[in-house]
Amino acid sequence: MAQDRDRFAREPAYHYLLRKEFEERGTQIRALNDRGDGSPEGELSDGILDQLAKFERAKMMERTRRGKQRKIREGKIVANRAAFGFDFNATRDGYVINPDQMEIVRRVFYMAGVEKTTIYAIRQDLKRRGLRTPSGKADWDHTFIRGLLLNDLYKPHTFEEIRRIVSPEVAARLDPETRHGVWWSGRRAFERKVVSENTPDGRRYKYRYKVTERAPEDRVGVPVPDAGIPRGWVDAAREVLKNNRRPARSGHREWELSGGILRCAECGRAMTARTCPKPDSGRTYLYYACVAGAY
Repeated sequence: MAQDRDRFAREPAYHYLLRKEFEERGTQIRALNDRGDGSPEGELSDGILDQLAKFERAKMMERTRRGKQRKIREGKIVANRAAFGFDFNATRDGYVINPDQMEIVRRVFYMAGVEKTTIYAIRQDLKRRGLRTPSGKADWDHTFIRGLLLNDLYKPHTFEEIRRIVSPEVAARLDPETRHGVWWSGRRAFERKVVSENTPDGRRYKYRYKVTERAPEDRVGVPVPDAGIPRGWVDAAREVLKNNRRPARSGHREWELSGGILRCAECGRAMTARTCPKPDSGRTYLYYACVAGAY
């Protein structure tokens, strides 16, 4: 039972499927605002409620998205938590430097850009020095360090570069002699869809996500304080990363010799092994996929 019908699902099609699955097992899902009694009129009333719930959620998401975009165009940051090396300002719509964390970021860029250190060696160095991750862990994640090195937050941009990606009103508030980093909104596009699979306990629904990088002209940038990292360090670190690709894993198959050799024909990245178990047949399918593409 639930207070309202939309607590089960705000998509009428999902609500219908849930109701049918419960009926197959001799039970029902009921809400206190149900209007139906099994008659055609009752079904119509419940269908209208379901469509209204879907419309309400869509409008709420639209208003939220519109409000965020307005703030971003005004040069304000919209984020749940501050990026590593920064803190929120008093109004939580901009960044200020966190000196302790930014010192770690500077060391990462120095090791990668100047000393040409691999990401694995950077991880070991940070762990040996007892430096903690943002979540307080001692072991630094490979993906997190790579993300730092590729993030435009830490890359100093000139006033001319910033002026090309922000509105004239935002640019007018900046000091032309000061460099800034860039916080990007809409850097990635997220696509979510619901898929179903048969399990020993019945049909199961889950979300499947696809993430793609948007083109620079489709993003919105917000200037942030300069991280104090030399531009040469940033460019050199990114150049090193071009040849620092993680090879594909063989999925614990000792006979597999193609790890790191198979490359995606579209983007050139190394392919990685994937497994796809099929509970209904008891078989497990093995294949390769691009690390940047859909699973």
